[in-house]
Amino acid sequence: FFKLDFNNKMTPAQEELLIKEYLKNFHSKYYKGDLSLDEYLIGEYPKFYEEVKRCEVFSHIYWGIWSIVTIHWDNFDEKEAWNFEFAALKLKEYNFLKQKINFQEFTFSKK
Repeated sequence: FFKLDFNNKMTPAQEELLIKEYLKNFHSKYYKGDLSLDEYLIGEYPKFYEEVKRCEVFSHIYWGIWSIVTIHWDNFDEKEAWNFEFAALKLKEYNFLKQKINFQEFTFSKK
């Protein structure tokens, strides 16, 4: 089994690069509007970033709950212990990230 390390994730600059590359690809293949690539990125990047961050929060709660549900409590072994540890880490990350969400406006703070 592996150890999960939430400190080993993309930096904000890497996240921005990945999202912009995705949007560039989308613009070149599917976008039917009149905006140039730069105009498109200026308008779409902030919205897409917000969506990614919202999904990240809900992904952690989903996989945390899934890990608990799949534990075979009657046959608790090393694999089940790993599921339990994974669930704890996912729920910890969920709690950390949900503090950054403004649920009134449902926006993500970069703080």
